[in-house]
Amino acid sequence: MVFSSYNTASAAALRNPAEALLFLVLNHLYLYSPVLYIPLMGQHSSSLLRRIPSEVLEDIAVLAVDGVGPPKELLTLLSICKHVTYNLSSCDLGARVFRSKFDVSAPERRYMERAMYPSTLSAQLRSYCATLQVVRARDIFNPRIEDHLWNVFFMLMENDGMNAAQLVHYAHIRQFIDQFVRTRLHEGKDVENNWPLDNAVNSLALWILWLTTDDDEVAKESITRRQEMMDLVRPYVVNMVRYPVFHIPDNHFFVPIDRMYMGQFPFTVATAHGPYPPYRDAETVVVRRNHFSIDFAMMPPLIGLAARLLYFARSEATPVVPTEGTADDRTHALALGRDWVHPTRADLTEFNGLGSAKAPHLGLRNPQSPLDPSTFDLLSLNFESCFQRLLDCIDPFWANLTAPFELGSLTGDFGGRMLIPDTLQATEMLNAPVYHEGMDMHQSAGSHPGGRAELLPLG
Repeated sequence: MVFSSYNTASAAALRNPAEALLFLVLNHLYLYSPVLYIPLMGQHSSSLLRRIPSEVLEDIAVLAVDGVGPPKELLTLLSICKHVTYNLSSCDLGARVFRSKFDVSAPERRYMERAMYPSTLSAQLRSYCATLQVVRARDIFNPRIEDHLWNVFFMLMENDGMNAAQLVHYAHIRQFIDQFVRTRLHEGKDVENNWPLDNAVNSLALWILWLTTDDDEVAKESITRRQEMMDLVRPYVVNMVRYPVFHIPDNHFFVPIDRMYMGQFPFTVATAHGPYPPYRDAETVVVRRNHFSIDFAMMPPLIGLAARLLYFARSEATPVVPTEGTADDRTHALALGRDWVHPTRADLTEFNGLGSAKAPHLGLRNPQSPLDPSTFDLLSLNFESCFQRLLDCIDPFWANLTAPFELGSLTGDFGGRMLIPDTLQATEMLNAPVYHEGMDMHQSAGSHPGGRAELLPLG
């Protein structure tokens, strides 16, 4: 950050923090307030500090903490003298620092005025910075790990670019969450007949892993590590009874569901894991969170959806290879007398380029670029409906959907595909309560390397 012909490095080279602060103040005043600067020239540092307006001190503090990471520079400034400490201890400064480091458009849009109070933003700054430090330290066994995972999830739901910069460039969230999932995802599965738990911690971990996925990194994964991750999430993929992919059973077209069906679970099929489709008990899924000083009753995001995205992102990293004798294109196929529907090499090339699981865009910039909120896109708008469903869909018999469906979300060409499970293994899984490795119903005769199912373009 340049002041006059100097920079903050010059200030840091001075003899003590007070002189460094004065250097910044005088350069700030020289550039922006020469009327104030002239009478301050030549005065002793102690008397000079007492005459610096609090607004100028706050400006300098905000400039000093620019960039990713917690505002550790504030500790140095607060140690200078009582006058500086007094003027830099307000919630107003905490709010300004929060706005300089984290995205605020989504909280302001979703939680309204109360979320933007200086006291609220100052408290949120402390909460987010504590989480960044836990993630950066890779403290995957932190006793408050669930609270920190919720913070990361909220940051990603509210991300317009600045939140992602803090998580990726400073905290190295991708390395943290990969280690967490590979180490802790299957904890406690012995109490659920060897099925991994469907709880808030696991759900948040898989969603954070997906929301921070980098397609290039997935493509570079070794076959071993790719297979390990697919093996970890596969139980969540194959058992649609234990791990729902719908907030409300998809055999109902109107919500809330008629309360005459409460406790009766209409139109279901009995399995060893409960009725299908599953009707989730609101009392078992609801969580209460305080975020931006607002108390929420909400549900964790559906773990089955995150598992599928992670699984197929890796499955599709191995392309479908045409078999020997496959026609080059439709013209070639017709010339060979093959007038039935089947994929050609051209179809498979197009199909391999589609991908059903595309990593979300985080809006990351060069790590050295300044965090200027005016230069970022409103990426958080993409998650408006998703976030609202977590608030609205807790209880299917009392749901009041304010964002049921976003018109246009299915617009575009349909890249049809078919997942062909092994029928015998699927039936075994539904009838046997205990999970074992042989229940991989995607390891059918038509599977591809890496344990993927037969995925075929339709038409």
